[in-house]
Amino acid sequence: MSLSSEKGFSIIETLIVLTMTTILLSVTIFSFQPLQRSLQKKTFISQLQADLYYLQSFAINQQQTSILEFGNGNGYYRGISIRGELLFYRKLPEYVTQIQNEHLFRVIINPNGNTDRFGDIYFIVHGDVIKLRFHIGQGRFYVYE
Repeated sequence: MSLSSEKGFSIIETLIVLTMTTILLSVTIFSFQPLQRSLQKKTFISQLQADLYYLQSFAINQQQTSILEFGNGNGYYRGISIRGELLFYRKLPEYVTQIQNEHLFRVIINPNGNTDRFGDIYFIVHGDVIKLRFHIGQGRFYVYE
């Protein structure tokens, strides 16, 4: 039997297949990064809104004032009751930066659900600006992308 009659793949054919597989996998991984960033941004927005709704409903249901505090420059926000009970504490993820706001570092939510302050708080999530806006009266707030 001669060597040419054996069936199999040559080393060059195997290297070509491995190279093509590596290229396809690297393209796939890079295409998931924008998707991952988008999901992280949406997750942050959803968590922020859920925390604000929770704090507002706590104030209304318990008929006691609650406080939303932002740790300007320290990378967190938290909700506490007027009695000092910690309702939640959220450390901002490493991809989120809060732009300091001297006017809105603490927002008081009254038992009727209204806030004592109004204005905007800005967050930067993967280079995109997220705006949290508190409106005057009726305790309305919105998160804008």
